[in-house]
Parts: sequence; structure tokens; C-alpha cells
Amino acid sequence: MLFLDFEPMDEGDMVEYLGEMEGLETRMQGMLKEEFARLESFEECIWRKSLRGSNPEEHPGGDPPGRNADTIYNILVSVERDLEQQGNEIAQQILRISKGQEKLNYVKFCIRSLPAEQAELISHVYVKREGQTVYAAEKHYSKSMICRKTKAALESLLVLYNRRFARKKKTDKE
Repeated sequence: MLFLDFEPMDEGDMVEYLGEMEGLETRMQGMLKEEFARLESFEECIWRKSLRGSNPEEHPGGDPPGRNADTIYNILVSVERDLEQQGNEIAQQILRISKGQEKLNYVKFCIRSLPAEQAELISHVYVKREGQTVYAAEKHYSKSMICRKTKAALESLLVLYNRRFARKKKTDKE
């Protein structure tokens, strides 16, 4: 999932990312909800472990067969192990989604940091996907001028975005 990886981008990656940006926040919120929904409660896990997946209607008056072999201790140890493993997996995914949200916020910050005309151009051409021709007609620019302005705006955005990683490399080396 390219949009979750917070690392330097080249021109192609940035163009692809900007094209995905429109619905990205909603998608990430949905992913977070899915992860939290996956989290099993303590009671649910105990029920699953103690009944061993059997149907409670099959044994309405008592324990399912083989239940006597399990001790409460073994069930609790198994529940603890399952919940810890599940919690770790979900925490890692939530951390990855959070990094994706940080990346999205940083790209938005970089766009806002551009000169107004370049920020507007990036927004119309890449984020809203209106295309250069539509934007050129709207602003009464020639096609060659809009191409130059678009290239310059994208280069400026990449410099701003990737500057964060250049600084990090310097601090890592020192």
C-alpha cells in the first residue's frame, strides 16, 4: 500500500499519490474502523476457547464433550496468548495507518506551503484530476505554458516533501 508508506517519493509516486488523495482520508478512517472491529473482547475469546467452536444448542444442558479435559487455567493462558497476538497484529496495522495519515497531512502541508498559484495548479490538475487542458482554458494559458507551470509546481512539491527525508539522513549520519 504505497499510500501508507511514509518515505521519499519520485515524480511518478507523487503523481499517483496526489491522484489518490481525494478519498484517502475516508479510506484510512475505514481501515481504522475495520482494525478496531477485528479486536476480540476478552469475553468473546473465552467463549470461543471454552466451547471450542461447538454449537451451544447441541449441548443445552451441559458442557460439550471434551470440556472436562480443559482446565480454566489452560483456557485463560490460551486466551491471553491469542489476545496478545491479535493485539500486536492490530497495533502494527494501526501504526501503519497512522503513518499514512501523517504522510497525508504532510503532503497537504507541503501543498499549502507552495506559492498560491502552484498550490492551486497541483490541486486542480492532480488532486481533482481536472487535467492540464481544462485548467489552461480556465486560466487562459497556452498548453506549453501550463505544462511548464505544472512541471515546476510538481518539482517544487517534491523538493518540499523530500526535504524532510534529506534532513533525517543527515541526522542519522551524525
